[in-house]
Amino acid sequence: MARVGRATEEAEERIYLEKRFMKTNYSMLIQWSNVDQIFVVTIPEFADRVMMPCTHGKTHEEAAQHGLEVIETFLEIWQEEGKSIPEPRALVTA
Repeated sequence: MARVGRATEEAEERIYLEKRFMKTNYSMLIQWSNVDQIFVVTIPEFADRVMMPCTHGKTHEEAAQHGLEVIETFLEIWQEEGKSIPEPRALVTA
């Protein structure tokens, strides 16, 4: 029974993360680091303002969650400080 509960929790967490990510509209690149043995996160729109990679996680999901936290934190700080906020990039196809 514990496995079913854990699977349900993981599915709910994934849905929660997807909803949060969809609200931000910012790009997030998650890559495996052989050197560090973790997933590292880069946010392209923040590359000229924040040292990259900006966060990491032991799993892809953990890295995504940490990436969202970085996005939300920096947007909040920049807004409070009256700084310009980078525009999210959108995919443009021909």
